[in-house]
Amino acid sequence: MSNSYDLTQLDSHTFEHMVNSLALTVLGKGVTGFAQGADGGRDGLLIGEAPYPSEADRWNGTWIIQSKFHKPHLTKDSQKWLISEVKKEITAYLDPADSREKPDIWIIATNIEPSGTPATGAYDAIKFLVDEAFGTGTKFDIWGGRKILDYLLQDTHVSTYFGHFLTPGHVLSAMYQQIGDASAQIRPI
Repeated sequence: MSNSYDLTQLDSHTFEHMVNSLALTVLGKGVTGFAQGADGGRDGLLIGEAPYPSEADRWNGTWIIQSKFHKPHLTKDSQKWLISEVKKEITAYLDPADSREKPDIWIIATNIEPSGTPATGAYDAIKFLVDEAFGTGTKFDIWGGRKILDYLLQDTHVSTYFGHFLTPGHVLSAMYQQIGDASAQIRPI
C-alpha cells in the first residue's frame, strides 16, 4: 500500500502550520510559530541548540524557519520560482531599511523538491546565494517536499493531525495496523 501524502492538497497557511509542527519534533519544543499574515521573514523561530542536522553535529544560535509553498500550476518552473523566492528574502535581509536580523541558522521549508544537480540545481544555487549574501558562517538547509514527507512518516502525531491530506493507501494501512493481531484474518480480506 502507498504511504504517501499529497502536499499539493494543502494551502500555504496549513503548510506553514504543518512545518512548524514538524519543527517541534525535529528541532525541539522551543520552536515558536507565528500568526498568519506579515511575518517579517519568519514563520518559525528557535533560539538555542537543537539536535540538527544530527545528534553529533548540533547547531546552535538563532534559527529562522520560512515556509515557501508553491501552489499547483502557479508557475511552469517550480525550481526557478523557489530560487526567486529565496532571492527576495535575501534582498529583504540585506535592506538596511528592513528590521530583519540575519539568522545564524536558516531553514527554508517548501512543498517542492529542489533539484540536486551539482552546482546548477536549485539546492546548490540557493546554497550559493545564501553563502554569497551572508558568508559561510550562516548554516542553511532546505526542507524540500521529500524531506517533509519523510518527517511526516516518522511523526505519527503530526501525520494524524494532518490526516485528511493522506492518500487512501495510508489510511488503509493505518487501519490495518490498528486492528493488529486481534483480527488476524483481516490480512486475506
